[in-house]
Amino acid sequence: MVRFIALAAVSAAALIAAPASAQDIRQSVAVAGKTEAQIQADVTQAARKVCRLATSSETFRLTAYAACVDATVEIALKQI
Repeated sequence: MVRFIALAAVSAAALIAAPASAQDIRQSVAVAGKTEAQIQADVTQAARKVCRLATSSETFRLTAYAACVDATVEIALKQI
């Protein structure tokens, strides 16, 4: 059990260090005339699409996917 938790933590840490391309997400989400909530929803949706592909071969896919989405959304929103 400890090994499983350690592997999951290492996998998540690796994805946080290398999130999906936030630059691509920032370029693909239009922000003109939208509220902050709409922008965040659009960025999250785009991050989900990118991270679904980026984590498709991960052993702990759900953990990796969640970490990827969180990190990518955070980085993309900071760049807007």
